[in-house]
Amino acid sequence: MRASGNWVNSLKIETTGNSATLWGDDYTHNLEEGMSAGVVSAENKTFRNKIEQWILDKGIESETNISSFAFLIARKIQKEGWYRNEYGGVELISEVLTEERMEKIQNAIGAGFFKEIEDFSKKLMEI
Repeated sequence: MRASGNWVNSLKIETTGNSATLWGDDYTHNLEEGMSAGVVSAENKTFRNKIEQWILDKGIESETNISSFAFLIARKIQKEGWYRNEYGGVELISEVLTEERMEKIQNAIGAGFFKEIEDFSKKLMEI
């Protein structure tokens, strides 16, 4: 599902003391969980601009102009939502933050730090 490759480049790790925070682009949650219908309006120019850029990044060709095509995609998402499981899913977070990996981290660096990572992953899933 790679488009521009910007998502992976947006990932940043911020460390303070014995904790670490992973930051990524604002659409990370949508890639993992999808987007419910009605969350964003097709009239939202910022949303349509992001879809236009996605169309360009993917190299998708359309018989209509790119702005009109982006509006149609935005309107469909507005009405029906977009759910990753319908498209094979990318599971950007859940494939990485597995119980097995979390256990390895816990064993390697201790239970205190693991608790902070576990809390962060829960917060990330709530976004």
